[in-house]
Amino acid sequence: MCDRRLTLPHPRNRRIILAMSETFYRKHLTLIALGALAALCVLFWADCLFGPYAPLAAGFQAEMEPWLSEADLPGTDRQWSPLLWDGVAQFYPWRLLQARAIRDGELALWNPHQMCGHPFVGNGQSALFYPPNWLLALVDVRWGMGFLAVLHYALAAAFSYLLGRMLRLRHLPAVFGAIGFSFGGFIVTWTQLPTLMNSIVWLPAGMLGVVLIFERRRWGMPLLAIALAMSLLAGHAQIAVYVWLVTLVYAGLRVLWEAVNYRRTHFLRLAGGFALALLLAAPGALPMLELVRNSPRGHAAAPTETGWEFHQARALQPAQLILLLDPDAFGNPAHGDHVLTAQGIPYSEHCGFVGITTIALALLGLGFVRTRHYAFFAFLTFAALNIAMAGGMAEALYWHVPMLGQAGSFSRFLSVLTFALPMTAAFGLDAVCDRVSGMEGLRRRLTLPSGVDAGTVLGALAVLLVAIELLPWAHDFLPRTRREDVYPVTPAIEQLMSAEDRVLAVTPRDRWGMHQVPQAVLPPNAATVYGYESVGGYDSLMPIGYRGFIEQAELGPAAPAVN
Repeated sequence: MCDRRLTLPHPRNRRIILAMSETFYRKHLTLIALGALAALCVLFWADCLFGPYAPLAAGFQAEMEPWLSEADLPGTDRQWSPLLWDGVAQFYPWRLLQARAIRDGELALWNPHQMCGHPFVGNGQSALFYPPNWLLALVDVRWGMGFLAVLHYALAAAFSYLLGRMLRLRHLPAVFGAIGFSFGGFIVTWTQLPTLMNSIVWLPAGMLGVVLIFERRRWGMPLLAIALAMSLLAGHAQIAVYVWLVTLVYAGLRVLWEAVNYRRTHFLRLAGGFALALLLAAPGALPMLELVRNSPRGHAAAPTETGWEFHQARALQPAQLILLLDPDAFGNPAHGDHVLTAQGIPYSEHCGFVGITTIALALLGLGFVRTRHYAFFAFLTFAALNIAMAGGMAEALYWHVPMLGQAGSFSRFLSVLTFALPMTAAFGLDAVCDRVSGMEGLRRRLTLPSGVDAGTVLGALAVLLVAIELLPWAHDFLPRTRREDVYPVTPAIEQLMSAEDRVLAVTPRDRWGMHQVPQAVLPPNAATVYGYESVGGYDSLMPIGYRGFIEQAELGPAAPAVN
């Protein structure tokens, strides 16, 4: 037998090994943090990536024909929400049409399946030129929509974290801000309408591009241009305008600060980034602008007092500020008890939840932080809340920014608030951690190991608390449907798929409402999924001529007035 004994390294060598390990750890901590954030996003969506589900509220189809009569679908106990339904009735069909066209070596410039043919390239939310959507051509689109959700949650987290690090935040406070934004109320509740989510995730990337320009990094201008272009190409013009507006304000303030301090303003590089973004976004933006001019939205009246009153009624109300602390204060569609839905206000429109821990740290920063970036994000939080509540800033935007009044509610400026508030809190957490780290007596009382200070423990605890607040709520809200139950083929649909003429499916007006599951027959855009050609359809940019034809034929409005 051979007597093998374990020999430990010499104490001096052990110290060298530990020092090398610590150096490696600190040098690669950014990669470790980014990897951890990506892993968190993957774990959150694991049932869609590795399980049988798609991130769609397709359970509503069980109460519509012909699936009600011909398919054994499980249904859902989730409260009806038109916005959740849009993910099924619009975005899935559009993504499927685009993926099929790319597989055939084409671009889906035209959709022949709805409204006797429709300019698909002009529908901005088709996001035809948004590169991540091209990945859907490689996979089952129902699985791919889950993958794209993971990708955009991870992008939101990564850009927020990197922005925080470039603004001199410690690693854990930067991670805190990243989790607060990527799992906050706006991104989570608008996941079903991916154009809104996809557009807003590029906000921290745009600001990061501005920071890199002032840090004289070569990637600054390209990142700024790509981020702004991607926000437009992602498909939601209203949210893209918010991204451009905030980035422009931030860049302007940085220019002013540098000019006052007699330093280089980098104005030309900033202007170049914005100009290049317009060029990159032109293939998607120009067709959309042309179709807007020929749609009911483009022909809508100029801003009026009546229109402003409508926006005020739809904005976040003072009594609804409780939603920043408790997103389910008025119920939750996942539990079937959201009371505002009956008033025509979906859950998503007023959800700015980012956690009580986030609000506490943002307020705590008032007593600890004296930096200009904390002041900027605190002001941005205030401005976003003012606009979401239809305050003076929103009124100025309504009257002076063309066509913004014809877009969605100003409450959607909560997209900016759910980014600004976690970043404000991250600066507050960073300042508190810095104070605590200097307390050597506290470290000894907590019996912390060498190299670990109380500030690190506090930062880790804050990250854990915000994750506990946000992730279970987010997972509970987001609907999932088994992939095989999304637009299943039935005998009646097989017959329509073999038809050579256009199909007209009629749902009586009194059976299509905003507050309960419609008793619908082949709801809008089903034809796009199944590949037959239909007279009907739904698109927010329906050509005004076709809408007039439909209303003349039906002797009434083509859609509910609230639309």
